[in-house]
Amino acid sequence: MLVSEFVCQGMNSRLVPIIYLPFLVEDQHRASAWTHGQDLRCIAYTLFATGFSKVQEYKRKAQKVTIQDVELYPPQERLAILETYTRNISAWLEWTIERDVPQNLLWPLFAIGIVLPGLKTPPGIDLWLHILSAHFDNTWDLIHLTACLHAALYSLRLLKQCVEVWLSLHESGSLPLLLLAKQLHTDLRSMGPITELFLVPGQARKLQGEQELLRELIAEVYTSANVEVPAERKSNKKAKKQQREAERKERRKEETGPPVGPNSFDVLEFMNIRRS
Repeated sequence: MLVSEFVCQGMNSRLVPIIYLPFLVEDQHRASAWTHGQDLRCIAYTLFATGFSKVQEYKRKAQKVTIQDVELYPPQERLAILETYTRNISAWLEWTIERDVPQNLLWPLFAIGIVLPGLKTPPGIDLWLHILSAHFDNTWDLIHLTACLHAALYSLRLLKQCVEVWLSLHESGSLPLLLLAKQLHTDLRSMGPITELFLVPGQARKLQGEQELLRELIAEVYTSANVEVPAERKSNKKAKKQQREAERKERRKEETGPPVGPNSFDVLEFMNIRRS
């Protein structure tokens, strides 16, 4: 419904097109998740809103929904911008083939690359793994980052749909824009339905591929986005356990006297250490 309404407005209305972006479950104290993927949406808008310099998006700002102007690419820059994104997406698909990326993670990983540059503090790789498997840990970090990923994926899907509609209206001709649109349509064809792109937190799915491979892939996405991978922080519980074990080892080294054979008390102490 969003795409059809926008196309009708862009082609038939004299008023600035209005876009009602879907509701996202996000942290209202952080910047709107819809800031991610806005460049992709601008390309989609530019295909049809050729007579306008902007569109208006309804999206959250602070604790309420407001209208925000989105400046569109000027007509003289439209071709170059579309060419850049088409080339980047084609290069991405070539990389995924070389790295044997699982099909269900192809576009979510691409979306991570969209989200990362816009984050003030990049998350650890473990958090991305939780999101990609729809793991839910009831923290705002996970909830809001999931919303950011969904915004990027939705924007990419919006571009795919707008390109499909635009091609249906421009079937013939050899215009450079037409050739780029056809290439983009071909590259985005592998994007699955929204039910596959958007995982529901709490309905965990088993990730395809080894965890270490996925870590490597996400780390490479960080590198391509010029973002440093943050060091993973250990949980307090795990850190305390390791500290207790280190203290026990240190006490044993300080003990003096000839070694004695194990007895029942030694066994109990060992079992207690294993349980802690």
